Amino acid sequence: MASADLDRLTDAYGLPNRWPTSTWPRAAAERALQSRMGVYSQRPLSPLPEINGLITLVSEEGPNQRINAACKTFALRILERMGLNLFTFRATA
Repeated sequence: MASADLDRLTDAYGLPNRWPTSTWPRAAAERALQSRMGVYSQRPLSPLPEINGLITLVSEEGPNQRINAACKTFALRILERMGLNLFTFRATA
């Protein structure tokens, strides 16, 4: 977690990325995250395994390629956490 960013961006959420998928490493990573969270305990999203295309999805330019299912799921989780959904952005005719 980038605690300096969480301090600076008070409405931001943390995103543990490239999370281990094997049982023992995942348990160790969860313990390490919990011990480091402190005042940020309510701000992390649930950890993600490595997702191809994630950097492209979150870049300022936006995605310029076809987005895989894992990236779509991630984007929908972010919208849900923000209290939004895809229909929020529907243009009115």
